[in-house]
Amino acid sequence: MPTGGAETKRPSRMRREGLSFFEVHGRQPPAAIRALAAFHNASLRAPDRQ
Repeated sequence: MPTGGAETKRPSRMRREGLSFFEVHGRQPPAAIRALAAFHNASLRAPDRQ
């Protein structure tokens, strides 16, 4: 399972698995940033449902 900068250029994998940037890269951000990231990810996925 390759890890590195290439992962950041492939949002399709993150979106498909429902992972945030921090979860993919193994970081634990503060709760506020986590909530903001969750909202941001939801807004990115919204057009896909239509």
